[in-house]
Amino acid sequence: MFRSLSVASSSHRICWSDQVEAGRGPDQGQGRLEIEAEGSMTIKSARRLFLGAGIYGMAVIVPMFFLERLIGESEPPAITHAEFYYGFLCTALAWQVVYLMMSRDPARLRPMLIPAVIGKAGFAMSVFVLLACGRLAARHVVLPSIDLVLAALFVWAYFALRSSAQTENAREKQFQG
Repeated sequence: MFRSLSVASSSHRICWSDQVEAGRGPDQGQGRLEIEAEGSMTIKSARRLFLGAGIYGMAVIVPMFFLERLIGESEPPAITHAEFYYGFLCTALAWQVVYLMMSRDPARLRPMLIPAVIGKAGFAMSVFVLLACGRLAARHVVLPSIDLVLAALFVWAYFALRSSAQTENAREKQFQG
């Protein structure tokens, strides 16, 4: 049997849920207090975030497979180590597939957000350092800025999905035991 109490205001929802097990008194159940701030990320919004990140990344990366020569002409010198260029593109493309997979089940794949944040923030920070050192033109900061915003949203999702992941783990243990 489940008992719950929920109190909502304009900006917060506080919920106490108490699971009363058969043969145990009401005070011996397992209770949990949840506080949810308005605007906190839900599973649905996390799915949209990862789907958007994956589609955006595909739209940016896939055309680059066909632009090696054009990039060399417009931004001399030409790419001299094509293996690094295409290796980077393939690795970045693989991460876009991970984001699309995460959009299907964000709570289960929550641990993948740690390397995702490192990848997004690492790329953006590298570009900003190169810009600060005068090794990169300011026009090259737009896409890494989007990646930095995505990294911040991924951090938010990591913490917001913690309760969903804990609930899923509890359900798995209940079905196993």
